[in-house]
Amino acid sequence: MLCGPAATPSEGPRSLMARVTESAEAVPLAPGDEPPLFDPATLARDLGREFGVTSKESEVTYFAALGKTSAEISVLLGNSERTIHKHLQRIYAKLHLDNRKAAIVFIHEYYRSRPS
Repeated sequence: MLCGPAATPSEGPRSLMARVTESAEAVPLAPGDEPPLFDPATLARDLGREFGVTSKESEVTYFAALGKTSAEISVLLGNSERTIHKHLQRIYAKLHLDNRKAAIVFIHEYYRSRPS
């Protein structure tokens, strides 16, 4: 089980995303899984610019798109499961979606449709 320190208020976006990248690299893919089409820093930049998603919401979105449960995300990010659910609710509202499955499909389709 992975557990990292929670983000501090003074932690900047660069160090926060570096920590997310390190956490993501430590999470092994299951046999047959493909690596994601996007990296955490790109996701944070793109969702922030186009939809007003915060860096913390981007972290949650990244791990949700990898198929992590709220409980797993809470351990990875050092937050409570309730906090993760609140972040997800804000993400759904910003992306005009109804649920996690729709958000995951949206993220994957968003990156598949982008030019390389």
